[in-house]
Amino acid sequence: MNTPVENAGTQTPEVAFQLGELTVDPRAGEARGPGGREKLDPKVMDVLVVLAQHAGQVVLREELLARLWPNVVVTDEVLSRCIYELRRQLSLAGGSERYKEMIETIPKRGYRLIGDVVPAPDLASSGVALRQKWRLPALIAAAVAVALLLVVFGWRATDTPAETHALPAVSANSIAVLPFVDMSEGHDQGYFSDGIAEEILNRLAQSAELRVIARTSSFSLRGQSLDVAEIARKLGVTHVLEGSVRKAGDRIRITAQLISASDSSHLWSETFDRGLEDVFSVQDEIATSVAAALQIALGGGTPKGRMPASVEAYESFLKGEFFYHRRSPGDVKRSVTYFKEATSIDPRYARAWAALAGAYSYLAWDGVHLDKELQRLQGKAAFRAVELDPRLAVAHSRLAQFYSETTDEKKAEEHHRIAMALDPNEPMVLAGSVSYGEGDIDEAIAIQRRIVTRDPLNHGAR
Repeated sequence: MNTPVENAGTQTPEVAFQLGELTVDPRAGEARGPGGREKLDPKVMDVLVVLAQHAGQVVLREELLARLWPNVVVTDEVLSRCIYELRRQLSLAGGSERYKEMIETIPKRGYRLIGDVVPAPDLASSGVALRQKWRLPALIAAAVAVALLLVVFGWRATDTPAETHALPAVSANSIAVLPFVDMSEGHDQGYFSDGIAEEILNRLAQSAELRVIARTSSFSLRGQSLDVAEIARKLGVTHVLEGSVRKAGDRIRITAQLISASDSSHLWSETFDRGLEDVFSVQDEIATSVAAALQIALGGGTPKGRMPASVEAYESFLKGEFFYHRRSPGDVKRSVTYFKEATSIDPRYARAWAALAGAYSYLAWDGVHLDKELQRLQGKAAFRAVELDPRLAVAHSRLAQFYSETTDEKKAEEHHRIAMALDPNEPMVLAGSVSYGEGDIDEAIAIQRRIVTRDPLNHGAR
């Protein structure tokens, strides 16, 4: 049937189940088959469990996002990556590419598991015994965990609501740059105002003295009726930068204001009326002024390859970024058009090449079958980005992604570590590096904490 799944509860099965020649054990977090044993990431296993519970039915993307990441901000890319990993690991465990085809993509709707799902015969009969055997240890483990939390953090039942404990801790000199409001007459410059805010965010993030919240989290609050204190509380920051952009022909007016979360006072504000060609210098001026108000040093200038040779290339890049992040149907394909346009206008624009590689990667794995031509273009764009600017962290991160998806893990790790050395605070770089800390639990935990600190409302990072 093609009936979408709606409002069905998600429960991890009590026992393992059989999927073709595969035995899937959700409790152990693994799939076993002729090709070997594969450990699945918990979220990847969650996706498989939901699809298996409704085998043969379409499970809407929105349904999966709502059920597996409830009440949190997460992009479609997180789900797409889970599907990609699920197909890859099922094919490895099954020893056959046909297992990838068991997860069918229903364009613009969701996914469907094709195949019979039955209880694993060796474990199904002992389900009750397994529950009884593990009930007491589980309770003991839970009690110990709670006790440790009470000891370590000194929590008391009367301190604050439970919701507060889930919020990020506020650190000195921390800031969230909110998406700037598009005040243009046609209200059609959202991509441009977003780009201005993100560029200032990126510039501020170069300071070792300032914790800057990533775009995914700070932009997720767009359109919400929240005051500065509430925004700061949600993101765990001491300051908020907000602003607006009005673009008319070749003129721009950018207004920005830095607000203290403690008393909502304005520490700095200014309006810039400039020609469009001055947009790069205005972004630097705003970042420098904010740094001065916070009494911090920004460090080096804008990295080579970050800014293009022309405003036209920059506008095309910003349009690509807008559609890539929005992710409505067809948006990623539209982003490719604009990223290609940016690289055509300025062939040495390394950042646009890196962004193009990311968009190609998303599209190459968005269907049931790998599109090898798109993957080839992905690799070409990633190589070009690194070639143009060997010190651009996101370029190495995109090349590492390409190597990982073409199963050259040695080169993938090499470029992930280069990216980490170049920009250890970039959320995308950090996220790509987590898997390389899996052999060292302390390293993996440290990386994950840094990701959550920078991107607290992006559940895909948790």
